[in-house]
Amino acid sequence: MKNPFLIGERIYARAIERDDAPIVQAWLNDPDIRQHLRLFRPIDLQSEIDFIDKTRNDPTTIGMLLALQEDDRPIGVMSLRDIDSKNHKAEFGICSGDKTCWGQGLGSEATQLLIDYGFGTLNLHRFYLCVHANNERAVRCYEKLGFQREGVLRHEHYSDGLYWDTIVMSILRDEWDWLKKK
Repeated sequence: MKNPFLIGERIYARAIERDDAPIVQAWLNDPDIRQHLRLFRPIDLQSEIDFIDKTRNDPTTIGMLLALQEDDRPIGVMSLRDIDSKNHKAEFGICSGDKTCWGQGLGSEATQLLIDYGFGTLNLHRFYLCVHANNERAVRCYEKLGFQREGVLRHEHYSDGLYWDTIVMSILRDEWDWLKKK
């Protein structure tokens, strides 16, 4: 493992580095991945490097690269954004970039790692996220992990000629604690 920060059963998360920019750039430009993101322009390498640098220097953001333990292969990125230390909340985001790893529960494992870290180390009380309704795999994952639907932003996302709803979801610390005891 290369500088692991959070370690799960099959994956680990580490700080994202400038050297990771080319692979993340490729993921973000992939049409299958991009349709579930808020991106609408091609991402060039310098833009991704600049984003990594900005994230590293922003005290309200934690960005991490996800890799497989068995071979250190990068498989995605995840982050906490808008970390609010007064209200103890943050927005969660994840991008599963390596499509050969889809459907294996690795996104769920990564999400669990970051939620444990956020509640246990950062003393957060609430995680929230926005997920496009057409990303059914992600919605199922979040619901399985205990996220609750808070509302719907109707026709908030335009993709491939259609308008899609965006679902706002969250999980609170006591809900997470209760689920972990089950």
